[in-house]
Amino acid sequence: MLFRSIEFAWAHATNGLFTGPSRTFAPRTRLGDFDTDAFEANGVFGFTRGKVVPYFTIGGGVHSMKLSLAGQSSSTETKFVGNLGVGVKFWITPRFGIRLEGRARSTYVGNGSSCHDHSYCDNTTNDSNWYTSGEATGGLSFAF
Repeated sequence: MLFRSIEFAWAHATNGLFTGPSRTFAPRTRLGDFDTDAFEANGVFGFTRGKVVPYFTIGGGVHSMKLSLAGQSSSTETKFVGNLGVGVKFWITPRFGIRLEGRARSTYVGNGSSCHDHSYCDNTTNDSNWYTSGEATGGLSFAF
């Protein structure tokens, strides 16, 4: 396994919060929004050298989560986030390639007793609570 690089990343997601039936075209009521921003540093480790390079990545940073509910003041929390990912780079030329990746990130949002006022917490237990999300990305790679 070869250490390849350190990368800095920013990921943003906006999610609408709705209530009502989950059937297609059924009327639903918008309750608010849940916005997240993750700022991370990641180490990338490749398994081979050549035109096709499978790799894995591991990193951490901060995760800002903003909950906005209709008719209420919004709340924002910033917590540590850790992530793991796997991917593959296809080098078309020695300096240009295509990259495909899947990544999971997880943020500890507190124990059950301090997390009951947030809808993104799993309130079914009084054990630890994690907010976990995943992503699949594709992009271009340039080597200088």
